[in-house]
Amino acid sequence: MKKKILWLIAARSGSKSIPHKNIKLLGEHPLLSYRINSVLNSNNKYDLWISTDSPKYALIAENYGAEVPFIRPEELSLDNSSSMDVVLHAMEYANKEGREYDCIGLLEPTSPFIKSRDIDKAVNLLLDNEEA
Repeated sequence: MKKKILWLIAARSGSKSIPHKNIKLLGEHPLLSYRINSVLNSNNKYDLWISTDSPKYALIAENYGAEVPFIRPEELSLDNSSSMDVVLHAMEYANKEGREYDCIGLLEPTSPFIKSRDIDKAVNLLLDNEEA
């Protein structure tokens, strides 16, 4: 059975160790673009959202093909904000907009070497385990 999957990239702007690390260039592209491309170039069609607190990050993400349906609230963009709260916020937004998903996958921009085939393998593993 085909699942409706949302891939969510969490990219806040407030990194203290490396300021604005999520948009630092790696090669010729900003770090967050690698996550976007791995989803967009996978074998299946998925919705892809960026959860960010930065209009600048949002524009960069949109230029690479991601959807930015909201700007993340400040209280979810602090050093101690949890990824789970970011995912729950996206789920609440989707529900309010009448968009339903069977699964949400969280991706971090700081893992630039995840390939499209890794996205496909993860989805296949999920689907295979559901059928068992």
